[in-house]
Amino acid sequence: MDNIIANRYSLLHKLGEGGMADVYLAIDTILNREVAVKILRGDMAVDPVAVLRFKREATAALTLNHPNIVEVYDVGEENGQHYIVMEYIKGITLKQLISKRGALDKQESVDIMRQLVGAMIHAHKNNVVHRDIKPQNILIKDDGTVKLSDFGIALAQNAAQLTQADSVLGSVHYLAPELARGEAASDQSDIYALGIVFYELLSGDVPFKGDAPIQIAMKHMRDDFPSVRDFNPTIPQSIENIILIATAKNKNNRYRSCSAMFKDLETCLDAKRANEEKVRFDVQENLDEKTHVFITKYEGDINDDSKSKSHNTIVLERMLGISLTIFAIVAMFGIMILTGLGPFKQEINMVTIPNIAGLNEELAGMKLRSEGLVVEATRREWSVDYEAGYAVGVKEGIGNSVEEGSGVTLVISEGKYYSVDDFVGKTIDEARAICSEYGIKVNILKEYTSEAEPGIVLAQNGLKAGSLIKPTTYNEIRFTVAYASEFIVPNVLGWDIYEAETYLKDAGFTVKKFKVSPDDDVTYVPSEDEVQNEEENNGEDELEGPSVDSTIYGVVIQQNPSAETPLSATGSLEVELYYY
Repeated sequence: MDNIIANRYSLLHKLGEGGMADVYLAIDTILNREVAVKILRGDMAVDPVAVLRFKREATAALTLNHPNIVEVYDVGEENGQHYIVMEYIKGITLKQLISKRGALDKQESVDIMRQLVGAMIHAHKNNVVHRDIKPQNILIKDDGTVKLSDFGIALAQNAAQLTQADSVLGSVHYLAPELARGEAASDQSDIYALGIVFYELLSGDVPFKGDAPIQIAMKHMRDDFPSVRDFNPTIPQSIENIILIATAKNKNNRYRSCSAMFKDLETCLDAKRANEEKVRFDVQENLDEKTHVFITKYEGDINDDSKSKSHNTIVLERMLGISLTIFAIVAMFGIMILTGLGPFKQEINMVTIPNIAGLNEELAGMKLRSEGLVVEATRREWSVDYEAGYAVGVKEGIGNSVEEGSGVTLVISEGKYYSVDDFVGKTIDEARAICSEYGIKVNILKEYTSEAEPGIVLAQNGLKAGSLIKPTTYNEIRFTVAYASEFIVPNVLGWDIYEAETYLKDAGFTVKKFKVSPDDDVTYVPSEDEVQNEEENNGEDELEGPSVDSTIYGVVIQQNPSAETPLSATGSLEVELYYY
């Protein structure tokens, strides 16, 4: 396995293993953040059912955007490796939390359920049935936030079903009775699993156990649901009622939607609901008619002290065997239909998502539609490579194979990130020009040195080389710039006094001018700044001047220090100029 996926995701170490895939902690080297990368295992990559199920997980999760659902960032395939890049959650699973602490407090349990049910409201509104809700697929962050994950057997209600066996792929401990009978998954089967999770939070264990999966499935179908208040009498009846309604054996007696369940969760701890009556269902309504006939008689038989099997027991066992055989045949034919192992092969026309990166929005949409895809939404985000208005890609991943007619989300650049240059070694003028172009404020720290040319950037701080920034936001960078450790006084003798002054100031010196009279008197000439700072002229300083040639006017006749004198950059850089 490569350590780098898609030239972007650097795998660090394995976080865990699932039924079909391994999950790794990785670094997104472009956005510099931790992510979790789920990679379909090699033995599954050649199984068309596993590949389609893996892609379906990505498709289901990509349609969802909710604070209590693990976010999927990217999907793709590279060198035969199918991968999903998702949000990395630092925390533990709900199953680990229950194993560690046992039954949770009712307030904490209700808070967890509100977040879970809120997530499923969003999923169901987007026509996604999870079908595998269980504590192992629920993550708890350090701050208590709940994150629902693993849509590996989730099914969009308008998508083609893989096989009939998919209906019971979820854990049998959270399996709704209708799924055990081979019926299709629905919102109500997710609600049933939520009720089981609520019971487990409050009791520390699942309601039904058995030595074999079929025994547990039968208990879900026939046994009365245990009372959580028998385990803990301090739990209000209002809470138990939520569990009883969610886990009603007849799905028509359950909550019609997760929204209805959420409303009950919001008020279940109110004092006025603490002593409400226990919810009860008519026995005739708990099961469908066919199952009810046999199971009612069977329950009577198992309470009989007689050691011999009754006629009704034998009838039940035979009917159960026939039902399971029919179910197995249906599942087998479903697999044959999908994989083409029989005469019932179902043709699925797959198309490859074309590369539309770099095209303008209109052309990108046209190209996707020409391949038989539907642009359902457009999302805008900042891009490393493309200017505003040009396509970055599609959320479902360029190059992935999807069913013809599938909906995709077109990603358009909102603007191009600027990747900060490495300015070390460049001149400060070059650095300033580039930073100005991207709106970056520049601060300078001087370093006097003879080891580098003056004006060269020695170090940069605040924004590291390679950092990605948005030009529309405030950014600041600090440069350490080389400055000469000493200045050599230039020779300006014979220069026009004003030209000499300008030249020396541009070179970093300060200048004092002295006017020499024909009588060798010297008058100090203040600079413009000094004149502005003085309210009035206090007279001229009389100094002993140099010997002058009276025929030279307006030019420098003497300078102090003399030409070629070195001056320390940290000391005085003052030069005196004398002129007639």
